[in-house]
Amino acid sequence: MPAEARIKPYEDIPPTNNHELDIFIPSADTNVDYDLEKDEDEILKRYESIYRTLVSNKVCKPLTRRYDEKDLNKNIQFTIIDWCTCHALQGEDYINEIQMNMQYNVLQSALILTISMPLYISPPDFGDDTTAHAFSAVVGGAAFCQLGSIIGCTIASALLNRPFTGVDTMIARIEAQTLLVLDTVINYIGNLMTVSAMFIAGFARTFLDGAVQLFAVVMIISLFYIFIRSDQRGSGLQDIRILQFYTKYCDDNGRLKREYLLRIYAPKENKKEY
Repeated sequence: MPAEARIKPYEDIPPTNNHELDIFIPSADTNVDYDLEKDEDEILKRYESIYRTLVSNKVCKPLTRRYDEKDLNKNIQFTIIDWCTCHALQGEDYINEIQMNMQYNVLQSALILTISMPLYISPPDFGDDTTAHAFSAVVGGAAFCQLGSIIGCTIASALLNRPFTGVDTMIARIEAQTLLVLDTVINYIGNLMTVSAMFIAGFARTFLDGAVQLFAVVMIISLFYIFIRSDQRGSGLQDIRILQFYTKYCDDNGRLKREYLLRIYAPKENKKEY
């Protein structure tokens, strides 16, 4: 698509003798909607291909009403326009990021497992059966949660590696949503139980050790809260971008408007700007 259709000219700069320079100067307050390195027609083709595939395979249902600003941070996530916009704008990058995050989770879980599993098999002597049983139960739970997280990531990674095409991989990603959420929850529980085991071990020694562990627990909980807030912020930004794409290009059901369908399906020799 011509650059002048994607970038608003900067009207405050006086015209120059070179018209091409005027076209490519964007306004400082102009928001860049999409990745300009990708051709807009290609983005629309990707959206249409995944939309038809999801509907025909009954993976997602078309929208039943028009979405607007009131649906931000409420109803947009995990709808058909969420998956289709993600596939259109990110494509293979999205799946690669998921695979990379799963590799990080496996590495983190494996490192914690090397500590928690030996402590569960051969727990330290606390001199108190109640403390020993509590520590063993918590550290054992942490070890099995981390082991479950590794197994879950392995299964999810195998599912995403099986398809041959990007569209099929996106379908596998959607169908693996429950597995990915469950794996994330198990991973978080394992991390919290590991911290709790450290907390028990610290107070079992001395009050000073327990105080140090308490400080570490407060710090970790604070970081976890910051992570949750950042994730919510990221989801909000995703919703805004999805709604922008949906408002500009899609009808009420979430499919591309007729003018854009004509544009991507018209024969090349008959193509024109619709």
